[in-house]
Amino acid sequence: MRMSLALAVMFSHLVPFMAGQLNWLGHYAVWSFFCLSGYLMTLVLNQRYGFASDGLLRYAANRALRIYPPYLVALAAMATLLALRPDWAAVLTHAGLPYVAGDWIRNVALLDLDSRMLPAPILPASWSLSIELYYYVLMALLLSRSRVTVLLWLVAAVTWAAWANATGVAAHLRVTSPAACALPFALGATVYFVGQLFSPSPTEPRAAHSQLPSWLLPLAVVVALVNAGTAWTWPDLYSTPLLLHAAASSAVILALAGVARPKATSIMTRLDRQLGDLSYPLFLLHMPVSIVVAAALATFTESDLGLGERPALFVLAVPVVLMVSLLLRRVVELPVEKLRRRVARSG
Repeated sequence: MRMSLALAVMFSHLVPFMAGQLNWLGHYAVWSFFCLSGYLMTLVLNQRYGFASDGLLRYAANRALRIYPPYLVALAAMATLLALRPDWAAVLTHAGLPYVAGDWIRNVALLDLDSRMLPAPILPASWSLSIELYYYVLMALLLSRSRVTVLLWLVAAVTWAAWANATGVAAHLRVTSPAACALPFALGATVYFVGQLFSPSPTEPRAAHSQLPSWLLPLAVVVALVNAGTAWTWPDLYSTPLLLHAAASSAVILALAGVARPKATSIMTRLDRQLGDLSYPLFLLHMPVSIVVAAALATFTESDLGLGERPALFVLAVPVVLMVSLLLRRVVELPVEKLRRRVARSG
């Protein structure tokens, strides 16, 4: 699931669909990531770290070690490209180097980034990581502590989304603002507590598959695909279709959480885990690597790439991005994961 979402983000950046709605597929994929994060962070906070001060410190350290080391490598790579050949980046993205020290700090620290910044963030997709960190903190401090807090959070998020759509709030505020992104995170957190209702034992959440209906997963997948496939027919892709997409994504996560796990040694399980592990490096690296691939293929012109060239660039760039992502995984993420495991177990 994570790899398919990361590829959707890459596709939306390299192959925009229609004028005025260039990144809708990527935004939909990012909201699915937010649903998944809401579920996973609520799970680890309630089952691994707890909400005491020592647990929250270990949680914060583990999240920082997960997000920042590979991000800083990708950020340095993109900044180098922008410094050496800003015309390369201008062909595929609106990224740019900051003008002032404060914007450099915001990019490095992932603080309060906005896709509409001038200049844009160094890494185009980094605004979503800024939102992730924002909700990591809020979930730990309050939002994910109990069924009651999650329910109140969900009600507030749904109320804001309904008001924003009814009053015609600007599209970017309904998609990339912290208030808008409350909904997918809240839905993911709700999935965790709903899953607990189907678990025979609170200490064995993975036994939930014994009580969830077997038809839930295929139905959830079909609903998600139908909604994604028909979203472009709506006048506003960021209104009702996006809200339905978040709900469908949450249903898929609930169904997947209740599926019996195959043996960890099976080939498909290992492949699924490895592809999932590569999703974050691919998410970070797809733009700088794609720029280099396009330059190597001599497809650059003084203006933007034609739409006819972009699908070919995506197909050619994917295997290169995967190889570079694997390198980042082995050189940066795997050594850091040893430290992360020690932090997680230290409590």
